[in-house]
Amino acid sequence: MLFPKPETVWVPSGNYGYPQGRHGRNGRPIIGICYHIAEGSRGSVESWFRSRKSRASSHFLICRDGALVQFVDEGDAAWTQGDAAAATWPLYDPQVNPNLILLSIEHEGYTQNPWTEEMFQADVALTLHLCERFSIPPRRPYLLGHHEINGKTRLFCPGDNFPWTRLIDAVQRAYTEAKSPWMHQALQTGREAGLTDGTRPLDYALRGEAMALFVRLLETLGVAPAAPDPGPQAPEAPAWMQPVVRKAMQYRLSDGTRPLEQATRGEAMTMAVRALDLIAPLPDNPIPGGPSPIERAKEEQISDGSRPDDPVLRGEAVTMAVRLLQRFRPH
Repeated sequence: MLFPKPETVWVPSGNYGYPQGRHGRNGRPIIGICYHIAEGSRGSVESWFRSRKSRASSHFLICRDGALVQFVDEGDAAWTQGDAAAATWPLYDPQVNPNLILLSIEHEGYTQNPWTEEMFQADVALTLHLCERFSIPPRRPYLLGHHEINGKTRLFCPGDNFPWTRLIDAVQRAYTEAKSPWMHQALQTGREAGLTDGTRPLDYALRGEAMALFVRLLETLGVAPAAPDPGPQAPEAPAWMQPVVRKAMQYRLSDGTRPLEQATRGEAMTMAVRALDLIAPLPDNPIPGGPSPIERAKEEQISDGSRPDDPVLRGEAVTMAVRLLQRFRPH
């Protein structure tokens, strides 16, 4: 494996399985990782999880010094997030006990405690290992907090100090560097050129984010807009995105609608081809019935043209823009 399991201290708990002590997950696959705050010390957590009376356990505990304790085998269902109430997790199924489909990671300390750097690095290493081993996509909603399953009595678990943004970004960058070196290189080039900040490459891109990417590409190459400024657009979008949507309409990359919806691979390919036509215009009278934007994206080696209806990853969209940049950037 590219991401080996971090060194672990075993403190076995008998609180696992349905019925108790039954190995496995009743035929259910693992689909995600749920993070918790223990509201206690390492010693208190170990004592609680080893007690049969507690009827509680987790797979792992990350301690404030970065040490990793394991209580239940990953292949078995621990008892830590089965108390669903006021669930907001998009993948929650009331017919399925969440313990059967999730791995659980506790963290030593209390809600008000800031994360230590040792805890953060342990979180990254363990999350990388579990995502690779169990084919868990390293992004939301597959990485979740306990409050998303129980928003009634676990509303502050794992708490506001949990480093969501930094953790997901660090995991995705490491995952991309190790498993998709072509994307990693494109992200580096895109950052250096000012097209992207390169964060969260394995998150799905919003339509507005894709518009921003190709607008920046055209501006970097000194391409002038093809239409007048349409005026205020996309009031539902964050402030930084609103001028981008207007410019995307000026460049005729997009109609500017639905900027906060996920973009598809086909939509990103279409924006890339429209950007290409502005950079290197086609004849005024192209042959009727010519190739579609998807076919052209493949012909022009912008993309492989596959899965046009799938959501596009941020890293995939960056790669399309970088391929155009490298082709037309002055040397």
